[in-house]
Amino acid sequence: MALSIGVDVGGTKIAAGVVDDEGKVLQTIRRDSPAADRQAIIDTITTVVRRLREDFDVPDRGHRGGGLRPPTATRWRTAPT
Repeated sequence: MALSIGVDVGGTKIAAGVVDDEGKVLQTIRRDSPAADRQAIIDTITTVVRRLREDFDVPDRGHRGGGLRPPTATRWRTAPT
């Protein structure tokens, strides 16, 4: 069974979940979003992904699809990816 992690970054929350290859959500995590602090957002994303990988053997395949458009997108243009 192939697993993936999806992350939803919003202005009020950051949610992440493990999904199997049939689209079934196996586990989710939600944290408040530190929306005004770019580094804190990156740190929160890193934390939730690491937490999910503690419970599931999800391969590190890098970013695969989707997009990122936070409400403060104009301030993200110089963010390292």
